Amino acid sequence: MMFRLFTSENCAPCRGVIAYLNAQHPTLKYELVYHHIRPDLFTFYNIKATPTFVADKKVVALGYDNIIAYVNSLTFFDVTEEEE
Repeated sequence: MMFRLFTSENCAPCRGVIAYLNAQHPTLKYELVYHHIRPDLFTFYNIKATPTFVADKKVVALGYDNIIAYVNSLTFFDVTEEEE
């Protein structure tokens, strides 16, 4: 699966999600997508708030608690990285 975390500068919940993912799921590969760098992707996915978590080009979780719950529900097979 391909994961993306949509974030923005000065987003405290985003920093919390990033810290949690790096500490608790260090093998999870995800891309950070910043609004000021890729506003086109925010528009494409119709993302209006951060943090938002996208898996395989589908919004799967919005907000700190929902993202943590989603990632914790993944199995080993879900977190393998696929080539596009």
